[in-house]
Amino acid sequence: MDSGSLTYISFASQNAQWVRVTQTGTTTWNWWSIHEFDVFAPSGTPRFTGSSSSPWSGTDGAFDGVASTRWDSNGFQTPGQWIEVDMRSTKTFSKVVLDSSGSPGDFPQGYTVQISNDRITWNQVASGAGVSVTTNGVSTIPVGQRTARYIRVTQTGTSSTAYRSIHEFRVTP
Repeated sequence: MDSGSLTYISFASQNAQWVRVTQTGTTTWNWWSIHEFDVFAPSGTPRFTGSSSSPWSGTDGAFDGVASTRWDSNGFQTPGQWIEVDMRSTKTFSKVVLDSSGSPGDFPQGYTVQISNDRITWNQVASGAGVSVTTNGVSTIPVGQRTARYIRVTQTGTSSTAYRSIHEFRVTP
């Protein structure tokens, strides 16, 4: 729907990595331009974003719902590598799930999980060895019943043969 200089297009919820808009009309007096392009998730849908210690590997692949994409450490596992997740609002959860099944050897050799509501004060809620919580490349880390907006998972173990990869990041009740 055109609303002056803003155009809003609504459609049923989709799970996709890319959005394409194709110009189908014609005019002899106006150029077609887009100054901003925003895509909004349906109300109530978690929209996670992340940052990490690896500036070479964007975090989007861990939150896009596509198993073939991923975030990775861009190097072998060393202590201090981290990924931080902004869940956009506070969520209640009891498990953090790191799905590395597309790269099954890339589960965390060791980890800590911290949570925060303000990105200033962090509380550690779990730590351990990835092998003890990983099955077929999926690490399910119990954290107890928690409510937080931010989650940070930090690598504490070492591997000279495996990167640290997350194909999909989830929290579960």
